[in-house]
Amino acid sequence: MELEQFYTLDRHNDGAEIQLKDESGNLTECFLKVVGPDSDIWREALSEMQRDALMASFAESKDVSKGERRAKYLSRAVLDWKGFTDKDDKPAEFDQKRVNTMFIMAPYIADQVDKFVGKRENFMKPSAKS
Repeated sequence: MELEQFYTLDRHNDGAEIQLKDESGNLTECFLKVVGPDSDIWREALSEMQRDALMASFAESKDVSKGERRAKYLSRAVLDWKGFTDKDDKPAEFDQKRVNTMFIMAPYIADQVDKFVGKRENFMKPSAKS
């Protein structure tokens, strides 16, 4: 087996799409493109989140909730979206701040992304046999 067959960085940097479910568990027409756990973005965000959590544990004031802190770093894993519309039914332009707000206001979506990103098999190329 060639050494390069073990490499995952490029696939995880390219990302994969997750189809979102609503709060009742029904599939929607909305998708997020997210990076994988071996991506540069995810590893950097994870390191920063760990450092931030450590610093917050020493702070006297808790200005940022755990949910807001989680959304801040998890939203960085999102590269793009489709299926979302604005109030005028036009496609919503992708915006990292809007993703962050969505993760705060709809934590069940953040949970879906967190679970998806945590599974390396979501970023594997389909085998010729399947």
